[in-house]
Amino acid sequence: MSDDFQQQVLNELRNLNNRLDAELGQINARLDAELGRINERLDRELGQINERLDRELGQINERLDRELGQINSRLDAELSRVNSRLDRLEGDVRELKSELRELRVEFNAYQKGLDGMVRMANTIIIATASVIVLGNLVPSVLNFVGQTANLTTR
Repeated sequence: MSDDFQQQVLNELRNLNNRLDAELGQINARLDAELGRINERLDRELGQINERLDRELGQINERLDRELGQINSRLDAELSRVNSRLDRLEGDVRELKSELRELRVEFNAYQKGLDGMVRMANTIIIATASVIVLGNLVPSVLNFVGQTANLTTR
């Protein structure tokens, strides 16, 4: 009996193993099918996400290009204004240099004229002082000459 019992247990275990294999095969088939559906759905959703990302990145790139174009335009306009102001400043500097040269010439002429006037004033002052001093000395000199003439005539 023990052989029969072992045989029965063994048969029962084989049947159980076969049923488990069949169940596992079915479970495996269902898992494969479900994984296939999940993969297909993920592929679709990833494709949609990629399309949205591509659209959004395209819009962002277009907006960046537009804004960079505007910034470049404003920079170009500002650079043009700066260059124009620089040109005007350079012209002003040239004019100032020219005026400074003219002022130097005028100053030199003024300085020479002032030096001549100072010399003339000194000459006039010396001549006036000489006249004043000599004017005060004339009566004394006449008196001296007169007395000397009196002395010589005697």
